[in-house]
Amino acid sequence: MVHDFSRLNVLVASADQQARPLIAALLRAGGIEKIDVCADGKKALDDLERKSIDILVVDWELDSLSGLELVRRLRNEASSPNPTIQVIMVTALTERHNIEAARDAGVSELLAKPVSSDALFKRIVNILENPRAFIRMGDYFGPDRRRHFSEFLGDERRGTAPEIVDAPSIEERKSASRQVMEMIAHRQRLERESSQKS
Repeated sequence: MVHDFSRLNVLVASADQQARPLIAALLRAGGIEKIDVCADGKKALDDLERKSIDILVVDWELDSLSGLELVRRLRNEASSPNPTIQVIMVTALTERHNIEAARDAGVSELLAKPVSSDALFKRIVNILENPRAFIRMGDYFGPDRRRHFSEFLGDERRGTAPEIVDAPSIEERKSASRQVMEMIAHRQRLERESSQKS
């Protein structure tokens, strides 16, 4: 499948002064044109509030709050600007307990440093082609942590099945946004025509 990466809006949040411009350059070289960059977790939340971002590429290391804390807030706080945003976490901390912590915070994809273009776009393509369902299970909300699925007819091992939350895909979100913008433009056109007649 061929993807038009130019339609994606990506926010890169990293306190790493070398990784931040490198990731932005890799995204640009791969055809992504709309890239915002910040070093601060609170600024990232503000950008997500004010802008239409499709994918957040977040470093474990951020100023003001960690990448993990940022993801937890996005997934769990009632005031979250986008609880179902796709999140790629970049980190040099690749020990098993760190990977599990990122997964349990609600990260969509994990990317080890040093970052390569191939590895970065592999994660982006996976998000576009194989988006995981968002689930709520106990105090967890985020992409289903199970990567492989099989039909299971027995009792749930954890006692209850997870609640599957309907999260629009990036394409569905963009389509809905276009429809809203077209409706606003149509309404403004009608108002202009009405005022010209009077």
